This record gives sequence, C-alpha cells and structure tokens, in this order.
Amino acid sequence: GPAIMAMKSVAAPESVENYERASRIAETLGDSPEGFMALWGDWRCKNGIGRILEAARRSDDLVALAQRLGRDDYVLQAHHSRWANFYLMGDARISRADTLVGIRLYDRERHRQHRHIYGGHDPGICACGTGANAAWLTGHADEALKLADQAIAIGEEIEHPYSQSIAFMCATLAAHGTRDYALARERAETLLQIGDRHSFPEWRGVAMVVSGACRALEGETEFGLKLIGEGLVAQRQTGMGGWLGFTLATAAAAHMQTGNLGRALELLTEAIAHAEKSSARVLLPEVERLHAEVLLLTGQIDTPQAIKRVEAAATLARQQGALALEWRANVALARLYSTVGRHGEARELLRQNYAAFTEGFASPDLVEGKQLLDSMN
Repeated sequence: GPAIMAMKSVAAPESVENYERASRIAETLGDSPEGFMALWGDWRCKNGIGRILEAARRSDDLVALAQRLGRDDYVLQAHHSRWANFYLMGDARISRADTLVGIRLYDRERHRQHRHIYGGHDPGICACGTGANAAWLTGHADEALKLADQAIAIGEEIEHPYSQSIAFMCATLAAHGTRDYALARERAETLLQIGDRHSFPEWRGVAMVVSGACRALEGETEFGLKLIGEGLVAQRQTGMGGWLGFTLATAAAAHMQTGNLGRALELLTEAIAHAEKSSARVLLPEVERLHAEVLLLTGQIDTPQAIKRVEAAATLARQQGALALEWRANVALARLYSTVGRHGEARELLRQNYAAFTEGFASPDLVEGKQLLDSMN
C-alpha cells in the first residue's frame, strides 16, 4: 500500500539492480514461494522509485502467481500490491475490487507478521484505508467513512505506529474526498501528531495541506494558506511522489475558493504535468475540471471551450470508474450548458448521472447537485 513508497532505501540504485536480478531468478524459480517473494521484491522496488506502470504489470503477475499457488496469504499480498498501484493510477474500479478481496481475506491474528515481511505495514489497515478512498471515488460515500473508521480501529488494536499513520492518512483523504471538512481536519491533525511523535516525515505534506485547506474553508484564510504553502514544501522534500497530485489538487481548490486564481492555475498546471509524467492519475478528472473553471474565470478560454474541457474530464472520470468525479464534472457541465441555453441537456445529464448512485445521498456533492437538478424542473 501507500507505505511501500516510504521505503526510501529500497529505491537505492544497487537495490534496484538486486531486485531486477531477483526477478530474473524469480522467473527461473517458477511457481514457488521463493518465486513469489522475489517477484514481490521487484514490485516493491519499482513502486518505490515511482515506476508505477511497470509496478502495475508486476502486480498483475503477482495476482496470477498467487492464484496458481493457491495460498491465501499470497493472494492477499498480491491484491495488496495491485490495489495500491491501481488506486494511484486512477483506476478506481480495479482498486476497489482488489481492496474488497483484501478485506475478505484479512485475518488480524493470521496476518500479524505480514507487516514485518511485506512493506512495513498491516495489510488490513491498507485494505480498509485504500478501500475507503476507492469507495468514495466509485460513488460509495457512506461506505468510505465506515471503512476509514475500520482502518483506524485496526490501528488502535495492533498498536503499530507506522500502520496507524497509514490509517490516518487514508482516513484524512477519505474525509476530504467526501467533503466532511471538520472530520478531515481532525484526521489530518492526528496524522501530523503521529508523524512527529514517531519521526515519519512522509505524510507531513498531505496532513498540512488538508489541515490548511479545511481551515481556509472555515474562514482562517491567511493561516490556512500559509499551512498549505508549508505543506507543499514538505511534500516535495520528503513526501511520496505518488501523492503529490492529491496535495496539488487540494491546494489549488483552496486557492480557488479564496479567490487566488493565479496561484490556483499554477498548481493545476503542475498537477496535470505531474499526472502525465508519473502516471499517478488519481483525481486527474477533478484537476482537469478545476483547470477549465479557472481558465474560464480568468477569461483565458470562452464557455464553449470550457464545455469541451469539462466534457473531457467527465469522460476520463467515467473511464476510471470514478462516479463521484464524473458527478462533479457533470454538475459543472450542467451549469455551463444552462448559461448557453442548453437546459434540456443539462437536466437530462444530471438526471441520468444521479440515477447511478446507490448511497451517499446526504453527502454535500449529491445534495448540491440534486438541488441544481430540482431547480431545472
């Protein structure tokens, strides 16, 4: 899961060579436990140095090998590797399916030792935590908050600080994603405390940016934006490369909401470039939507151009299985359609998209979108 990216030593050039050697050996070892561990090491290494696409191909190999070996703990860890990669790559649908396998297979007692063998953290916490984020993205906002709470509860029981930091990191992202800003701020500030107490610098950036964004929304604008700025510095220095996109998107949205459109534009431009370069495309539909809105607000594009861009964001969200981001794009699109007199299309778009949800009807995104839809009738 996320923590795998924390293992800086793994990314040393000599260990890359060692693992590549190991993966060649793995091929000669064939379907064996040793072969699985060698492949897993190669996956962890590729992931650690940010070669996300290569790592994702390895995770597919691991899932196939685990199924052939027929051992639950290998199946659990193979899916663990895949839910981590596919979440970051923005494939919410596959990530969600893999986390559900992990949640089903995970046994707190049986898998106690896994955190010492595989990537330094508990797989159940990662399944629930990454699962919470895949859940809200795929349109299951209520389930997302329950899974995040479950990750935190496992963390309290097993008392393993690094796993606890991952539980709070995932819970912070899930609360922010579902727009429960009071909860997101509380989770982020606990995450900062755990990181400071145990010297885990890698989530500082995420925690500070979320805390700052939530404070800015609550009216502590100056202090909030200062925290965001410091958080971005921390993220670039010590954070996980894969999570830079999230911090840039969150920072940009906060700057937009407080009227700093120039700064928002810089951050969104960087976020798009980062997604293309790193293949970490989670939240890219959101970034593309916000980018179009800022360009329109600053008069750099006209409404028809904005419509084209937001339609592309909605299409990308649909391809990713990210129903929540598709809905945000379509709500923005419905407003744009209405300004050019395309009222029927706007209404139909929202009506169809709303029908795809099965839960989360009290969440801010659905409440606001439904109010817009009702006002069109």
